[in-house]
Amino acid sequence: MAEFDEELAIPARVVLETGSGTDWLAHAAQITNLTRHEVWIRLEESLGDVLRPERKVRLVLRRADGESQTAETMVLWHIGSEDMMVALLRPAIWNPPSRRAHSRARLAIPVHLRPEADAAPILAQTTDIGVGGLHCLSESPFEIGQVVQVSVLLTPGDSFECRAEVVRIGADREDPSGRRTVVALRFLELTGDAQAALAASLSTLAEDVDSEAVPLAWRGGDAQSVA
Repeated sequence: MAEFDEELAIPARVVLETGSGTDWLAHAAQITNLTRHEVWIRLEESLGDVLRPERKVRLVLRRADGESQTAETMVLWHIGSEDMMVALLRPAIWNPPSRRAHSRARLAIPVHLRPEADAAPILAQTTDIGVGGLHCLSESPFEIGQVVQVSVLLTPGDSFECRAEVVRIGADREDPSGRRTVVALRFLELTGDAQAALAASLSTLAEDVDSEAVPLAWRGGDAQSVA
């Protein structure tokens, strides 16, 4: 069986098949995260105890050439408490393995960074984001190891709050002024429910982005960007 040519992306659509022998039932799902050893999928309906840990299942993905590819795998665990998102063992045919602990969606959305509890928030803009962290563009100085309060503005009316650590800082090659930097942040202490909620939101946003990776919710008069 041929391997996939490149890393699968959020929010690729897949079909989860449960059953055995010739009696396989199809369930629509969406990839929300990929790790070195796992595939997280979000189901359109809860299957409850059908997806108990170590249950053998199949994933079906339609390739870019129109062909479908089926991979056998198994359920590892449920993510969060709503039974809508599960982690599956990453099939061996989905190579090469991810280079990241968690995959990220290419999204340009506003994020507020607050270095101190009583400090004014610093507006930045993400370039990519996942349940493990984000990259953002900022003209304000940060230090590696610095812990900040993060408010990711998923939509004009919905935000995701957490703490994060600055793990890398680099120059923005697309900024001729040299003032803007790329800041890499690692999220800290996210619960399973928080991870599930963020993964679901990001996969929904990533379904409809423009050429600049701006999702539908931020296209128009409410959109914010880094100057």
